[in-house]
Amino acid sequence: MLVLLGSVSAFAAPVPPAPPVRQGVGIPPPPGDPPLPIDENLVFLLIAALSFGIYRIYEYRLKQKTPA
Repeated sequence: MLVLLGSVSAFAAPVPPAPPVRQGVGIPPPPGDPPLPIDENLVFLLIAALSFGIYRIYEYRLKQKTPA
């Protein structure tokens, strides 16, 4: 077990250096990744979550009413 766990650190890559932080600007996004705003379709996400929750509650109560 010790040999197996010890060999993991032998193959680990070195920690990359921290990116430079500019004054007045937050952490820059990673290069190559498009920005993905989560608040664009938040209403649809909440409606879907509410619908799924109602469905699961209805399904649970339906199972409770039927005799086994």
